[in-house]
Amino acid sequence: MTRSAVDLAKGSPSFVNSKDQVITQSLLILPILGGVFLSRFAIPIFGTQLAISLIATMISAVGLAALGKLRVNVPRFILFTLSLAAILLSAACTVGGRFSLTSLLLFAVLYLGYVFVVDTDTDIYPWVISAFRKICVIIAICGIFQYFG
Repeated sequence: MTRSAVDLAKGSPSFVNSKDQVITQSLLILPILGGVFLSRFAIPIFGTQLAISLIATMISAVGLAALGKLRVNVPRFILFTLSLAAILLSAACTVGGRFSLTSLLLFAVLYLGYVFVVDTDTDIYPWVISAFRKICVIIAICGIFQYFG
């Protein structure tokens, strides 16, 4: 699957997506969509709330792991573990012992994705960047139109 320099610059794929590529692309865009559009929505469970963006991230990670597309980046894993340990130490030292367990869980799961590297075809990277840009344009347009309403 070769691509021309013009196609790479545009970010438009010049190849036919296989089923594996479509599934991988869908699983890669799911946490972005969840984080941008669903970050304020939650499902009430057992007297607390479970963020829908958290569910989207978990589905994506499990799906990519099931396809064998994820591998752990060791330096990122070490940094993530150190930052999580610092947060837990800070929570343990709080006066009164009050901290949000759901916020800690949300932090851990949302940032856990940065520990992994997606081991996939190089043609998917420009597609993900292009999709992210389109999402940013939609958000920017909504932000501008809110001043005219």
